[in-house]
Amino acid sequence: MKKYFLPIITTLFIFGCSSTKLYDKETESTKEVEHLKARVWGNEPFWNIDIYETYLIYQTPEHKTNKIKFSQHKSADKIAISSLDKNFPFVIEIEEAYCNDGMSDYEFSYKAGVTMGEQKPSGCVRWVVSDEFLGKWTLKYSKQQDIDVFQNLPFISIEPQTLRVSGNVGCNGLGGRLVNHSEFPKFEYLATTLSWCEDMNAEAQFMQNLKKVNKLIVENNELKGYNSNELLVIFTQ
Repeated sequence: MKKYFLPIITTLFIFGCSSTKLYDKETESTKEVEHLKARVWGNEPFWNIDIYETYLIYQTPEHKTNKIKFSQHKSADKIAISSLDKNFPFVIEIEEAYCNDGMSDYEFSYKAGVTMGEQKPSGCVRWVVSDEFLGKWTLKYSKQQDIDVFQNLPFISIEPQTLRVSGNVGCNGLGGRLVNHSEFPKFEYLATTLSWCEDMNAEAQFMQNLKKVNKLIVENNELKGYNSNELLVIFTQ
């Protein structure tokens, strides 16, 4: 049975190009305090890369680099990440597209192409979302809406690993996914079933608010959805 993941970046750095200082895992003395945004790995030989908010870390079973600062540019259909280390230059271009890592039956929704000199490896991307977003969330607030009209309060469930979003908007089922390729996670591809229900207008209003959300924050055990700084929905666990 195939498994579906929301991204990672398989492919990136080539061993012969690394003049960036390496150090053994046993000598590591710093702790990562930034939020992990994406995880990258490759094989033949095995390596992986963690992408944090302002730096990258590349490691093999034997070695691990220091933090590599990077810059980021977003266009309509791609995200470009460029190393700021003059001794270890590269550019990663991430786009939404089907990807398979070639080692397992996992499938990903994003792929990455890397330019490192004349070498241009490619691979898959998996975005990482903090565990605090996972689980079942029940609607507490929807902007300009009386949620007491719902016979059953809408809820969403966010699955670990795949980050699939499922749930109910009162009567109809809900599906979609959670992604995190910016500062804050957000929903993508939200859709509902189309059964006739008594509270269709309420469902439509709720979905209108939910689809406008472009920023999700967990605060005081509440999942809050914003459009920029406008609060649209609140869920509780």
